[in-house]
Amino acid sequence: PYKQAIVQCEDDEQRARWQLDLASLQYRVGKFDKAEKSFRKVHEYSPDYLGTFEALLYEAACKTRLGNYNEAEKILDKLESDGKFQEWRANILAERMNILRLQNQDTLFNKVVVFADSSYPNNDAISTVYYEVGMDNFNQNKYVYARNYFARSKLIKTPVSNSADR
Repeated sequence: PYKQAIVQCEDDEQRARWQLDLASLQYRVGKFDKAEKSFRKVHEYSPDYLGTFEALLYEAACKTRLGNYNEAEKILDKLESDGKFQEWRANILAERMNILRLQNQDTLFNKVVVFADSSYPNNDAISTVYYEVGMDNFNQNKYVYARNYFARSKLIKTPVSNSADR
């Protein structure tokens, strides 16, 4: 239905929203290769600032999940240097933390955690990273570490709070 809505819609800003929704669904179900292409396609229409930011951030997130860390970093650098997106820097940092997490750069990740906690306390995006780290540790039977990160992820009410409680 999203593809049909995109084709039938005459408003490019609305098309961008539909395309972003389609890409987000693909991302949520783990089809990162398809989602990456769909997020790139958002820019073919007329996304607003938030749509532009989301499309770029999640394109970087897809690249991260696909192991293309350098390409993801380039997108994050572009977002970080663009003054329009300054209010969403915590989200950019969260994706950088995901890169470190997936590359198993634990020492550097722990340094960034200290920075994140002091610069962006109680941020949704950072809390989600903590939940993912908790799951990584849980799946490796490192329950003490998992519990620590689950506790950090539920300091504020986010979509991952209930899962962290369980």
